[in-house]
Amino acid sequence: MSDQPAASDQSSVEWETLTSKNGVTFKIGREKAASVPVVEAKSETPAEGEDFGITVDWPVGGGWTQTTEDVKTTAAITQYNLAEVDGDTFKYTLEFSNTDTYDYKFFDQTGDSYEVNTWQNRTHYVKYNSDKPTIVYISGN
Repeated sequence: MSDQPAASDQSSVEWETLTSKNGVTFKIGREKAASVPVVEAKSETPAEGEDFGITVDWPVGGGWTQTTEDVKTTAAITQYNLAEVDGDTFKYTLEFSNTDTYDYKFFDQTGDSYEVNTWQNRTHYVKYNSDKPTIVYISGN
């Protein structure tokens, strides 16, 4: 069992299975919207932030971490938590909070990427497997 900080409680998260750039299955999760059905919210609130690409160094462990001012300004991500998860099909969970809607792509050290279209400003989740899980680059449009 890992002594790294665990991912947050995800009992109120809706999950969607996708395929990464390299053809690997991963999952994205969004907190359930209390008053708006997911399909309706997704179609009414498309990603609207300015296109960007930014280099980051988000290693596994450490719990919730505030992002740098550059990441907050460029990517509209205020905090993240990248945790190793025991007993799950996916070894790593990335959680992040955003303040603008983007279609994000998170790149790990292998060059694989995981796409998350954030049509709501809230906490989002990515479950994935990787030999080099540190997130090193984020793009958005």
